[in-house]
Amino acid sequence: MKFMKWIRVEKEKDVTLNFKLINFIMPNIVYIPFFETDQLKIKFADKVKKGQILFERTDNFTMSPVSGKVCGFMPIDILKRKNQPAVAIDNDLQERVLNTQTTLKKITQYTSLEVLEILEKYKIRDLTGASTLLNLNDLSEKKLLIIKAFADDPYTYNYEKVLDVYLNELLECLNALKIIFKIPKVVIIVKKRYELINKKVLSKIGMYPELNLKIWPDYYGLEQEMFLKTKYPQAFILDLNNVLVLYNILKKKKITTKKIISVTSLEEKKIKLVNVKLNTKMIEVINKCFKDVKIADVIVNGVIKGQKVDPTNMIIDEDIESITLLKIKRKKEDNCINCGACSKVCPYNFDPKYKMYNREICQNCQLCNYVCPAKINLIGEEK
Repeated sequence: MKFMKWIRVEKEKDVTLNFKLINFIMPNIVYIPFFETDQLKIKFADKVKKGQILFERTDNFTMSPVSGKVCGFMPIDILKRKNQPAVAIDNDLQERVLNTQTTLKKITQYTSLEVLEILEKYKIRDLTGASTLLNLNDLSEKKLLIIKAFADDPYTYNYEKVLDVYLNELLECLNALKIIFKIPKVVIIVKKRYELINKKVLSKIGMYPELNLKIWPDYYGLEQEMFLKTKYPQAFILDLNNVLVLYNILKKKKITTKKIISVTSLEEKKIKLVNVKLNTKMIEVINKCFKDVKIADVIVNGVIKGQKVDPTNMIIDEDIESITLLKIKRKKEDNCINCGACSKVCPYNFDPKYKMYNREICQNCQLCNYVCPAKINLIGEEK
């Protein structure tokens, strides 16, 4: 079933975006989670190098994002679970890389089989929302490759900044994928909201005739996996950040150890963009962006569908896209005032306050919860 109407969700007008990138890629300590079934390849006080395998499991392994010394084992929080066992590495700030015998070559010189073998070796996560490894086996059979380069959340500008910083690398990689897998057409999809970056992409993409840019309106819900698959049923959908990971591996034979995230303080009325080392403590990133800020509730991955977390012991991993510091603690649930706001924003014209919705059709977009002045948890999980 298609959406019956589209809704615009905008940030507060007095909240400003600082598009200058803050670098926080040299934390003193990083924390790398592992599972109890993992086979540990290191012990306390061991010296490690960047790219060194720390633990192995049946179908995957984990490499160190820094060089340094193992300084302890302790529980940390990740988005999907609390008190996850982790190894702490004291960063020597030298970025000493594990020496491996590799031969670098142009990306376009790879065969499709070689690319698939590299993906199997490095175990890259699929970042489109699925908790699976990236699999390009079907790419050669597709006539269209869609690159999702936008977010629904009004305070998340990661994709725009990734395009700004890595545009040449991304276009080179996409052109190579098109050639290697013989894809007729590649389309990068962005949103209209940041026209300066869209113009920058348009000025560069002309060098690659088979790459195209599509600018979508600033509607909420466009990044939902079901919508994209319904809109392009015969396409292969790839997240922009996955393209960057692929570039680093194919071009440089390097794992990706950092990512760009958005950090917003609604108290300070500012959005900042941070290039952060993976496995850094979240509280350190917040303090880097907003010193002495009063922290109330912290929401990760969007103010509408995001999750409330305690940043004290949580790390930044691949699942974290944005951090939002709310002004005050969320108001407790009150009685319905029959304002009708929830039914007005529902894309399917359901009436959530009477639980009048089809659970099979409802996409759990959480717009009804977001606009409710009484803060009633109409559907989905409470933040």
